[in-house]
Amino acid sequence: MVPQTRIAAYCGIAGIVTFYGSLLSAVVLSPSFRWTTGAISDLGAVGADHAWTYNGGLILGSLFSLVFAYGVFTSSVHRVEYVGAASVAFAYLLAVLAGVFPYPTPLHDPIALVQFLLIPVGLWVYGAGNLLRGAPRLGAATLGLGAVAAGGVVWLLAVAATGSEAFALPELAVIVPFDTWAAMTIWRLY
Repeated sequence: MVPQTRIAAYCGIAGIVTFYGSLLSAVVLSPSFRWTTGAISDLGAVGADHAWTYNGGLILGSLFSLVFAYGVFTSSVHRVEYVGAASVAFAYLLAVLAGVFPYPTPLHDPIALVQFLLIPVGLWVYGAGNLLRGAPRLGAATLGLGAVAAGGVVWLLAVAATGSEAFALPELAVIVPFDTWAAMTIWRLY
């Protein structure tokens, strides 16, 4: 029988590969998409030619990542780690919902905003839990990745404040540290 943590690690790998595979496929299939002028959600917008490519990958990848987050939760040691892992799981659930309610449906923007705000918070809480349980290197790395993701959120909000919709690069600045943490955690679970 395969241990639960190994299943969680496999699902984490599948989540990352599925999400980035669908993201890159949607970019290739959408020649009008520009990283510097659009949002990643434009790839899955209602009426977009290949919306199913992006939204399907976002939903499926995030469902895999929910299983991964469950594994992170069950392998947590300190109470604060549990809260951080639950926050991470909620961020993945919101990613599923962002795919179910694509842009410009009324629920998409609030779902995406809460997800982007929750990512650094979840990393900070989980990292604090790592420190409290006596894992200083893991905690410091997680807190650092949370800080990078928070910088992406600040960038995202600054772009929004100008009235621009050039969110794709700031969105990546939030997502990439989150997935870097996931890859680091997958390695630890495996």
